Amino acid sequence: MTCANCGHCERIEAEVETESTEPTCTENGKHVYTAKAEFNNRYYEADKEVTEPALGHRWKQITKKATFDADGCIYQTCSACGEREDVAQIPKVKSIRIENTSYNYTGTKINPKITIQDSVGKTIEKANYDVMYASGCTNVGKYNMTVKMKGKYNGSKTVSFTIKPQKAAINSVKTGAGQVKVTMSKNVGATGGKYYQIKYRIKGKSSWKTVNTTAKTETITNLKKGKTYQIKVRAYKSVSGTTYYGEWSQIKTTTKVK
Repeated sequence: MTCANCGHCERIEAEVETESTEPTCTENGKHVYTAKAEFNNRYYEADKEVTEPALGHRWKQITKKATFDADGCIYQTCSACGEREDVAQIPKVKSIRIENTSYNYTGTKINPKITIQDSVGKTIEKANYDVMYASGCTNVGKYNMTVKMKGKYNGSKTVSFTIKPQKAAINSVKTGAGQVKVTMSKNVGATGGKYYQIKYRIKGKSSWKTVNTTAKTETITNLKKGKTYQIKVRAYKSVSGTTYYGEWSQIKTTTKVK
């Protein structure tokens, strides 16, 4: 204690009481120390207040992944107080678009490119999904592709595409006695097909007749003498109960049947 008149100091024992409010993530803490002492039959009391700074949040970032059915989000939560703060929304997956749903046979493997968009029309980056192709993807038929989302997304979806025979072409048509010999430009197997479907009609008529063949050259018989015929051809193949047709060739017109 210090004398107010002469400045003499003397150390005495005092009883100290403490009243504390602990700091939180956002609020400062406060500690109030109250000292009580007796000296020369008189009682003295003094207070001192100490402020302890707020601790601040201890954030942990969490990602709730978006799916094909629901939006996701990125948020952070404080491990100390449970406070939550949204960081970003993740719109759900809306569409998977294949570059083409139908391809012509090439004899080589076909792996279509895809584009995935979210519900606000933004293209989803390739880092957020994997594409698994069915085995083959070379011959005529239907093939599935499984798109498996990852990163900020979850879920998978299967889409499909088809491979059909190439567009056929007629190399030549030659008339004979009551017949026309039709020669295609390549063997049917080279188009990816198994059969050629040849359609023919008298020029000016609307109805077609049909001949199916596996040969590169086919002779159509029982034709009317003196008539001119129109002919077109396409390749086709049946796979697992479904028939896949190539495009029709350009129409060839014959000379008059002998």
